[in-house]
Amino acid sequence: MLNVESHLKMDGLNIQVEDWGVDFPIRNALKKQDDYWAERVYDNAKDRLIFVEHEPVYTAGASLSYNFSLEKIRPHFKVPFWSIICPVKYTRRGGLVTYQGPGILSVYCVFKTGSFIPGILNNILLSSAEKVFEEYKLKIFRRTANSSGNPGLYLGRDKKIVSVGLQFSRGVSRYGMTISLDPEEKYLDPLVPCGLKDIELTALAKELGQSNIPQEQRLKIKTILALQIQKRWNSHKQKTPF
Repeated sequence: MLNVESHLKMDGLNIQVEDWGVDFPIRNALKKQDDYWAERVYDNAKDRLIFVEHEPVYTAGASLSYNFSLEKIRPHFKVPFWSIICPVKYTRRGGLVTYQGPGILSVYCVFKTGSFIPGILNNILLSSAEKVFEEYKLKIFRRTANSSGNPGLYLGRDKKIVSVGLQFSRGVSRYGMTISLDPEEKYLDPLVPCGLKDIELTALAKELGQSNIPQEQRLKIKTILALQIQKRWNSHKQKTPF
């Protein structure tokens, strides 16, 4: 299996990069991020950048997880709960409900951010993802938290391909962004992505007219992201040390 950890081993990254592969259980990912968060807060461990594709799962963000009720979740699906074919799990990330199974590359950042403005890390992630789509000559439209609509990257005005959802506690981040590569349509069809009724969650493979994104391309995408995120993160830390 092609793995971005070994591929980047000689590139002198000062961010620790981990590749957890495909079908990684979301509960394990939440636990490991919590452990890494504690190490970063209390033991001054390195910043960690994690790539993973989870087992089929819908995840709900913090605004839906606190004071949970089915009525808060129901508007995010087009079908009755009994017909949903994978579980819904609750997290502390920003954002609403999204799909995070195979074909969706999740990019998690356990970074020491100090007291900086949270939107800076959002911008670093989205700017890094834009470099991926430049490689494929796709024209991307960005929405921010201050613009109308849900923040992320879009193709045109109605097809979303990248979502961001972070959480900050004691000056350390968790969670990050998701990039839609080649998920199965059966998992996307029931979902109202990020609560946007007029938005389609598209995929890189679909936009390129491919059936899937081969492993070699996946490795290239993760490599671009790792190098771009480190470059931008280091630049920010030089300007605003913490």
